[in-house]
Amino acid sequence: MTANYGTDDMVEPSMKSDDQLRVKRLLEERRVLNDLAVALGQSTSFQEIYGQIHEHVVQLMDVSSFIISLFDAPTETITAGFVYGEGEIIDPELLPPLKLEAPGKGTQSQVIRTGQPMIVNDLSGPMAELEVQYEFTPEGKVVPGPPTPEEEEVSTKSELLAPMLLEGEVIGVVALQSHRLNAYTEQDRDLLCGIANLAAVAIHNQHLIRRLEATAEHLDQALNQTIEMTARVTEMRDPYTSAHQERVAELALAIADAMNLPETHRKGLRIAALLHDVGKLSVPADILNKPSRLSETEMRLVRAHAESSSEALEGLEFDAPVQAIVLQHHENLDGSGYPAGLAGDDILLEARILRVADAYEAMTSHRPYRPAMQLEAVLAELKDGRGSLYDSEVVAACLELIAGGFTFTLASG
Repeated sequence: MTANYGTDDMVEPSMKSDDQLRVKRLLEERRVLNDLAVALGQSTSFQEIYGQIHEHVVQLMDVSSFIISLFDAPTETITAGFVYGEGEIIDPELLPPLKLEAPGKGTQSQVIRTGQPMIVNDLSGPMAELEVQYEFTPEGKVVPGPPTPEEEEVSTKSELLAPMLLEGEVIGVVALQSHRLNAYTEQDRDLLCGIANLAAVAIHNQHLIRRLEATAEHLDQALNQTIEMTARVTEMRDPYTSAHQERVAELALAIADAMNLPETHRKGLRIAALLHDVGKLSVPADILNKPSRLSETEMRLVRAHAESSSEALEGLEFDAPVQAIVLQHHENLDGSGYPAGLAGDDILLEARILRVADAYEAMTSHRPYRPAMQLEAVLAELKDGRGSLYDSEVVAACLELIAGGFTFTLASG
């Protein structure tokens, strides 16, 4: 009877073992790279990106020191972004910026100039060529100069470097160092190149996010300045309501904070408060500044400012219903307000807050037809209007603020 052997049985046991180890290593590398890609996608800062790269690299390679350096091409300057040495993370600012060295000099400079990875099996030669040398002590400190004979045993003896490439341009270098000679292989080199490319994309994306955030912040500042300027223009026509809208916004936001309104609601409320009287630009100045009681016709013109203010905001996009808040800021809880006679929950909460803040500021300020009311009388008016003119919870929050010492930071006219 003839024995039938499979091909596996024709392979030497040592070869089978080597192949199994190689496959196991490749699978582990793939897992780590996949995990790193996910982690980098969730990172929200440069330091988090650097930390994730370091955390995943040490799972696969011998690392006594780990450095991520960033290269600025216009100034030919290399700066440390992340530094790990002798078991701890070190403040990268301890390493001063370095100028790109001449061709053939300095391992980082060579990698940056060529865009190619580098394995250095013995660092004594390349390190001796550097104009400025740095070494990590066992205590984790960064000191200039090559190691002393006593430090030689724990000094870096081999290094692996890979360029961080973005669209063919080197934006930095990932460098690993080991206390062992010949610590890194070509497989390590190829793996670190893949990690460096992931790092380059993550760093680039973080720069884009930062620029977008800066642009958004700039636009937000420009919008705020425009809103505040519009509020001041409105009040320039009516010296008796100078700073009225800003003071109303201040109190309205304080009430919103006391009621724990979300930030998006607060932003919308602030804009609405600063613009709620912009429609008064269409009301004749002599009516706004009239020292006696207004006629019914004049009163209708003044009351129309809520609709005029809302119409002025038509077509403008905000993250909150600013136009509706402005339109509703003279609606009363019992439906007796204007312009639509809305009642209860049909009135936006922000508009109900604005209603109370607007009424409080108006009553405590001087007007052409009356002096400012005494605080006790104002508080009594708010209490009497609870449930009819004003939202009871909003009034309660306002009264608590006043009792706690709230005062306007801007003086009224």
